[in-house]
Amino acid sequence: MEVGSTSARILIDCLKVFLGDGGRTKFWKDLKIDDIPLAEFFPRIYALAVNKSGVVGEFGAWNGCRWCWNIVTWRPILGWEELVWYLFLTELRKFKIRKMCHDSLVWSIMPSGNFSVCSFRRELEYRKLSISAGKVNSLI
Repeated sequence: MEVGSTSARILIDCLKVFLGDGGRTKFWKDLKIDDIPLAEFFPRIYALAVNKSGVVGEFGAWNGCRWCWNIVTWRPILGWEELVWYLFLTELRKFKIRKMCHDSLVWSIMPSGNFSVCSFRRELEYRKLSISAGKVNSLI
């Protein structure tokens, strides 16, 4: 399957990370804001981070039943970086860590989250029809 193919695009679009306990999800690569990995969305914070390859569970801890983020930097955050740091922490609070379940991939177009060949085929046919309709409309 070629990376630019319709089939590959469907897999990229429809397979989503379900964040559980953070034990399998890469913090900087798999956590995304508007489909942009944290490392790219916050390059300054990434540059300052000590841990650049860890999983989500390595970037915080449970305090009772509340998850507390703990991002270790190799130097203190400077005054001119404080706004970016604040925005970073604000975005992190939107991710929900679940204590009693593992991270997994979910098939986002199915309510159950389970992949099926039938649903993949349906999505492929839908997208091919959309592409064909777009080509016809551009000719009119």
